[in-house]
Amino acid sequence: MPKTKPLWAVITDGDHARIVVLDLPSGSFRTLYTEESINAHKQAADLGRDEPARVFDRFGLGRHAIEPKTDPREKSEQKFLRAVAERVNEIAAQEQLGKLVLVAPPKAMPILRDSLARHAAAKLAGTVVKDLVKTPDEDLPRHLEEWLPPAIRQRL
Repeated sequence: MPKTKPLWAVITDGDHARIVVLDLPSGSFRTLYTEESINAHKQAADLGRDEPARVFDRFGLGRHAIEPKTDPREKSEQKFLRAVAERVNEIAAQEQLGKLVLVAPPKAMPILRDSLARHAAAKLAGTVVKDLVKTPDEDLPRHLEEWLPPAIRQRL
């Protein structure tokens, strides 16, 4: 009889990430991997230009500000989320994943989900659109109850 692969959850907010796994006998989650963006504690102004660049009119003496196309904070978060997804892709390639649940705020979820490789996305059981990064491991079962095995759900 093949060994049942556990439920994994990726919990991120764009600056911090945890990968947790469900311990089947106890029904509790434990953190396997944590990561923090190098820009997690920086202000947007520290990540890029503080004020918009200026250009001169082609004719005349007028000057105009040019707004950046993307917010430096947003760009940093997107890069971090893609790196987290790459880590999940690596874990999925090693065939360690059973079911996968993604937990992220509304702004981060589409980037994280869309960055998963096909083999990792195939393991995706569901998503929770919330920020649970600071939620302790022992409180995660009630937030992820839908994906827990029935025997563990009954104990909650």
